[in-house]
Amino acid sequence: QPETIPILKRIRDLADRYPERFLMAEIHDREWDRVIAEYTAPGLLHSAYPLPIVTSPRIGLIRSLVERLEAHPGVWPSYAFSNHDAMRVLTRWGGEDAPPAFARQMVALLLSLRGTPILYQGEELGLPEADIPYDRIVDPPGKAFWPANKGRDGARSPMPWHGDEPQAGFSPIEPWLPVDPRHPGLAVDRQEADADSTLAFTRRFIAWRKAQPALITGDLRFLPLSDDLVGIARQAGGAQVRAVFNIGEHDAELEIEAGFEPLEGHGLPARHEGSHLRLPRYGGAFLARTGN
Repeated sequence: QPETIPILKRIRDLADRYPERFLMAEIHDREWDRVIAEYTAPGLLHSAYPLPIVTSPRIGLIRSLVERLEAHPGVWPSYAFSNHDAMRVLTRWGGEDAPPAFARQMVALLLSLRGTPILYQGEELGLPEADIPYDRIVDPPGKAFWPANKGRDGARSPMPWHGDEPQAGFSPIEPWLPVDPRHPGLAVDRQEADADSTLAFTRRFIAWRKAQPALITGDLRFLPLSDDLVGIARQAGGAQVRAVFNIGEHDAELEIEAGFEPLEGHGLPARHEGSHLRLPRYGGAFLARTGN
């Protein structure tokens, strides 16, 4: 359409044309929270996700970024930790040697936020950022600024479906980007055969989350904890859940809030000792209110 047509009119026309579709946008702007609130007003988009979270260099910024959007009443947000334009979250927040436990923690954290979670292909497998040789880079920024900026190809490499097949089962012919040598071992078929895999964890956690109303539609606020912990309070009606994640480098201890008891079945490591929770590195716990 002509560029003279305001963007909000374009969005409204799109919403009118596809009334049964869930319309979502990716927003990147200096005032991205205000733009998301404006674009998701009634009759426009259903939701939007902020690109600053996808590009954030540190997990410790997650609280301030989410709180910025939560300050706009009525917004139904979406959240993604990775996409095709940013380094994969396992490597970006966890480092080059991040273990599967970190990938699982990030899946649980993402699905504990209020809104629509967006899992980028490969997050459910715990894929690290692919290491693309310079002579195979096709992304223009990667070609121009390598090695300071290797571009976006590391997040766009082929999805590994079958670990023992050529190109990890992605294609019978050589794809435009190579398969990282670490990825076939994390292929879908390998992880489907392993009940302790990241893929198996992701499927179990999604199923477990569906049974927690507070995690589906509940309000959100952050708990005042140390920088090594991310604590989230969710509430929907009488259902109250607390989620706590140890994002620090060492084990952490937390006193359990009165009236709450640990929930089982989420799959993250934690120890309940009397009135305290002990969370190992990459650990997490969920607690529910047991009375009024």
